[in-house]
Amino acid sequence: MPLVDWTEALRFGVDALDADHQALIREANRLDELAAAGTDRATLLATFDRLIEALESHIRHEGELLARYGFDDPEAHRADDDRLVALFQDLRAVAAEETEHGLTPEARAFLTHLVQQHILKTDRPLREFFRRNMDVEPPQRASRLHWLESFRLDIPILDADHRGFLFQVNELEDLLDTGADRDAIAAALERFAAHTRAHFAREEAFLEKAGYPEADDHKAAHRTLNSTIYAAADRVRRGETDFDRDALRALIRDWVVRHILFVDMHMKSFFQDVDTEPSEAAVRDEHG
Repeated sequence: MPLVDWTEALRFGVDALDADHQALIREANRLDELAAAGTDRATLLATFDRLIEALESHIRHEGELLARYGFDDPEAHRADDDRLVALFQDLRAVAAEETEHGLTPEARAFLTHLVQQHILKTDRPLREFFRRNMDVEPPQRASRLHWLESFRLDIPILDADHRGFLFQVNELEDLLDTGADRDAIAAALERFAAHTRAHFAREEAFLEKAGYPEADDHKAAHRTLNSTIYAAADRVRRGETDFDRDALRALIRDWVVRHILFVDMHMKSFFQDVDTEPSEAAVRDEHG
């Protein structure tokens, strides 16, 4: 049973923030699964770090939305968020000092409380603000990127990263469609580039541990993709010339689809051929 179930009661009504909250729940459930399986402390703490990273990423994104729509008191809300991060870090410190693998029942209960408190208590008051200031349930555009089963690698941590790419593409397209200024678009591209760096690092480490025979070629493909996105981000950030918004939209979409469907599908075939569950293979290798 998951530590926290995503239910309609947790739905915020703002797609971007609901996606963040779902990512937070996924990381918390992943942490609990590894703890229940007796995963070694180093892996458990690394997963804790990803959970905290997901929370901090959400807080940054939420702050940008609050600033964009003119929230009256973002500092007070940020202070609540900072206290939550500190509590997560305290819980990680307790886990680091535990003599046994896993999380104590008290720690599990506290982790559940923290996740639900953030969504139901800390963020809930913002719902009415966004209802007044933005369309929280905009009609889906035909051109919007959606997660498809054909994108699934069946490697949970990498599928979560790929879902993040789709979210960020849609966020960037919203900025382009609403005529956002260069600074806002450059910031979105920087977030995209940061997500790319973190994802590639996770993916390459995973492939090395799993013994993927084409790991070097995969890394080379990553370098090619990286150069494309970094060059685009640099052009927008420098502001040297006017940029073509439609060309930028097409470039980012092509980048994401090419990475998921053409570059990463090769490794899905590898894991299917060797009849090995990828996530379990990586964990076994991490255990030595």
